[in-house]
Amino acid sequence: MNARTIILTITAAALLAAPGAIFAQQGPGDCDGSGPHGRMGGPGGGGGFGGQGGHGLLRMLDRVGDRIGLTDAQRTQIETIVDARKPELDALRDQAQAERATFRDGHEMGDFDEATFRAHFESQASLHVEMQLIGAEVASQVWAVLTPEQQTQVLEIIDLIGDGRGGPRHGGGKRLGK
Repeated sequence: MNARTIILTITAAALLAAPGAIFAQQGPGDCDGSGPHGRMGGPGGGGGFGGQGGHGLLRMLDRVGDRIGLTDAQRTQIETIVDARKPELDALRDQAQAERATFRDGHEMGDFDEATFRAHFESQASLHVEMQLIGAEVASQVWAVLTPEQQTQVLEIIDLIGDGRGGPRHGGGKRLGK
């Protein structure tokens, strides 16, 4: 496996690991359009250690840790890596949620001022970029904890089950026996 493949895999895992933590901790209507203000508060999602359908790479490692032979020492290292960045991630997530709430509370449905919306969306995007970067860094550090054999096994599992968005490369997942 060459360096480019490893970097692309880490990046893909980080991107998969990004939005779930935010969605998991938001209340009804925060970003899903179901609240009284719909999606007015800004784009949903954000960064973190979660991912579509769970906690991305970290959730996957939790689920397949025994299968790939994660040791207790590796699990402790991974937990330490995640815990070290959690306060920063939590602060960014809280800031994004507070800004969305303030924006929603200050606007009636149907009101539109492009400059105000643009400033709000740009602020939200900036916070989400910071959360994505934390997720990417954490995924990279966690990846480094795995042995080359474990990395290969994780890549094989990702190829088998896909990336959480319809299978490998959005193709629906490999079928056993094909």
